[in-house]
Amino acid sequence: MPNSYEILEHTADIGIRAWGRTLGEAFANMAMGMMSLIIPEHRLVLERDKRRVRASATDLEGLLVAWLEELVYLVDAERFLVARVEEISIVAPEGAGPGLQPGHAARLATGGDSPNTLDLGAGRPGSKWCAEGATESAGTWEVSALVWGESIDPARHPLEIEIKGVSYHMLKVERIAEPPGERAGEPAAAARGARGVACRPAREGRSDAWMAQAIFDV
Repeated sequence: MPNSYEILEHTADIGIRAWGRTLGEAFANMAMGMMSLIIPEHRLVLERDKRRVRASATDLEGLLVAWLEELVYLVDAERFLVARVEEISIVAPEGAGPGLQPGHAARLATGGDSPNTLDLGAGRPGSKWCAEGATESAGTWEVSALVWGESIDPARHPLEIEIKGVSYHMLKVERIAEPPGERAGEPAAAARGARGVACRPAREGRSDAWMAQAIFDV
């Protein structure tokens, strides 16, 4: 996807804004954007091993924080750099918003043409997801993904930024009309760091595209 993420300069800290044709794709692109801050020469990270990453939270923005902090833990505790994200699924709780099928997942699959099974609401393009009631709903949001990468090799991996945590300041997860760089109706390429994206086309008068944004404590 063109312009799948961008770097946000914020006083002493730094952040990432990412986009996707689905919510899962936006989360995957956030992960790749964060990794590009840790190691700007991200192409040097090889897909030698894999990890299953899971996180949960009571609201969608909290889920983004939990997801990114799990990846920070991989870097800090396991000395593992992520090269690619695949098979990412986001599961909505009961009462998460209009049009949702609780317990079903919106997936970035590893191939195939099946649509996402989770309809992530009917909000207007540009409206915040919390306006649909998601952040007020009871229950737990869950994200799960398979990530590929390798252990840090100081001889090959020039690390630039140490991320200490994810801030709630300027945190956003919201719908957008379409990801930057795409024309209406034009199919998007797979998310950077993901492959074989299976997604349903946007309905007339609504958007299935998402934007996610976070500032990191460094």
